[in-house]
Amino acid sequence: MREKYVIEGGSPLSGTIEISGAKNAVLKMIPAAILTDQKVILKNVPHISDVDTVLAAVATLGVRSKWKAKHTLELDASNITSHKVPLEIVSKMRASFVILGPMLSRFKKATIANPGGCRIGARPVNRHIEALEKLGAKVTYTEGYYHIDGSSLHEAEVCFEKSTHTGTENLILASVLTIGKTVINNAAAEPEIDDLMTMLNLMGAKIKRVEERKIEIEGVEKLSGVTYEIMPDRNEAVTFAIAAGVTGGKLFLKGIESKYLVSFLNKASQVGLEYQATDKGIHFWRNHNKEFQPIDLETGVHPGFMTDWQPPFALLLSQANGISTIHETVMDKRFGYVDELKNMGFKAERFNPEGFDTSKYNFNTEDNEGFHAIRINGSVKLKGATLEMPDLRAGATLVLAALMADGVSELYGIHHVSRGYEELEERLYKVGAKIKKIVEK
Repeated sequence: MREKYVIEGGSPLSGTIEISGAKNAVLKMIPAAILTDQKVILKNVPHISDVDTVLAAVATLGVRSKWKAKHTLELDASNITSHKVPLEIVSKMRASFVILGPMLSRFKKATIANPGGCRIGARPVNRHIEALEKLGAKVTYTEGYYHIDGSSLHEAEVCFEKSTHTGTENLILASVLTIGKTVINNAAAEPEIDDLMTMLNLMGAKIKRVEERKIEIEGVEKLSGVTYEIMPDRNEAVTFAIAAGVTGGKLFLKGIESKYLVSFLNKASQVGLEYQATDKGIHFWRNHNKEFQPIDLETGVHPGFMTDWQPPFALLLSQANGISTIHETVMDKRFGYVDELKNMGFKAERFNPEGFDTSKYNFNTEDNEGFHAIRINGSVKLKGATLEMPDLRAGATLVLAALMADGVSELYGIHHVSRGYEELEERLYKVGAKIKKIVEK
């Protein structure tokens, strides 16, 4: 059986959407519960398949989980029975690799399969492994599994060659119960990492960001349980903000704060997407008396323009009066949505910017060949089509394209969007989208 979305485009979206808890925070907070034998309660947990996957991963170790309310999750790691995370679990989601950190920190050993995840480019875990080795871990790799001995973990000073979100988190989680001061240089700076740090500090950890890209961890002997509410999801907010713009509607995104979206709001304002921030959320709408303006956009690690935002932002630029460019510097294969959109009338061509210092890419350029930028011809009218979602953010982009297009679209591969968006079709339907999910037998 295959599931698909059937979407009739052309309806402006209008109303309120409440933003879920951040996927990129909760997927690290669930493994963080392994650090204590006391209960951890997480609030504002989104019901997405990635959460199900990481819960299944920690369950193989003996972590018990229980939903106390729709978005409140209780975790109990007091009875760990295994130190191995099998391939069938880890291959579904790369973020599950952060289970390594808390396992090494508390139990001094772990075995974990090589991870999978969205096919949006080479995301090598060697940065994690090299950092853990500097912390004193002894690593062997056989038959697709990393076997790691953490019995000799010690304080260390580590500098990541390139910014790594999950690598930074893994090293934090591995260091919190390691006596001494561990220093992470060129640490990633995303707010989801700071959210994890805040939670850990409430559990008794001693972690501080002393500079934008420098984190210090003073190891402690034990962590306690905690009740913690997860920050809102920045990616979800941007997706729905762009949905308001490309459909010509007006949406109030409840629960998101402008401090999380600074680089997006700056670029969206240049294009002409209107917004108004309040203490309860942000209103987004399109001013029909003004044309969208073309811009040149370059993604970057935080506080730059987030790589996850560029696929849906391309739709906004497709409605601008002129030619725009997007240069991707964070992920090396992030334009998988372009060919699908071309089936709807999207006009774009790939290219590589002249004179760009390739050492500034946050991926290993020697691992790939290809184009890392697109040139978008704006002010096009999209038409309905049958499409296949290649990954999570590209999938959300195709949903937005179908919502703004003339006619009916059929979208397959919707399991990709269920990884990161809770009840996407129901929430869009409530604000005016003509969308339904169909199961084909």
